[in-house]
Amino acid sequence: MQSSSCHGLAELPAVNVRDCEVEEQVAIEVSLDARSPHVLSLTAKLSEASGRDARERFEPVSYEWSFGDGTRQETNGSVVEHSYEGQPQKTRVSYFLIDVKIKDRRGRVVSGARAVATQVHPQVVSNPRAPSLRHRRPRLRLACSIQGE
Repeated sequence: MQSSSCHGLAELPAVNVRDCEVEEQVAIEVSLDARSPHVLSLTAKLSEASGRDARERFEPVSYEWSFGDGTRQETNGSVVEHSYEGQPQKTRVSYFLIDVKIKDRRGRVVSGARAVATQVHPQVVSNPRAPSLRHRRPRLRLACSIQGE
């Protein structure tokens, strides 16, 4: 039986290590309006990168929102409301990807995204002139649910 052992040293390639810049991250908080279940209140939360001095701080000046339904909106503040109620739905559940791009005074951009789902709920609405239940027709009501925490 022969045993093998390694007595030599392997040569490793040179590696250059440098400091990396920590980037800001954006989270989109979503809440439903209690008065209107089809209206979403969206807030872009910017997590400031640590270790930056005041000269390099990211100070937002504009927010460009894309709601995943073909509509866009630009705001100066971090909060916006949006409704999907007018959107045609061919399925019971539709998914939309909300995206926000935040720009600062120096032209830097950070972005974040969040998925939401809208769901059509059938509701029976009675017709007062209808003599029986046969004449009741379903009405579709849109409600949003929040996906991905």
